[in-house]
Amino acid sequence: MRERGLVSLELQFGHDEFVSYTDYRKTELTRKSADWINRASRALRLSTCGTISSATLSDLREKTLAKYNCEDSKSKVLTFADSSLFSFWA
Repeated sequence: MRERGLVSLELQFGHDEFVSYTDYRKTELTRKSADWINRASRALRLSTCGTISSATLSDLREKTLAKYNCEDSKSKVLTFADSSLFSFWA
């Protein structure tokens, strides 16, 4: 079988780990900012179902770009996903 590099990587995360990370990200934020963390967290959780991969991140990206018109809103959701990826990978 031929190697596909990063496209074939999958990262699993558990519910408790994800909730803990989301709570950490909301530490000392305003209610409005925490609301965006919750929205982004939910979107990531629903798109990935516990597995971060090229396919699930593409799904998140497509759904986010379709859902929001505001560039800031898109950025908030996708930036949360980026930071989550690096936190879980570390």
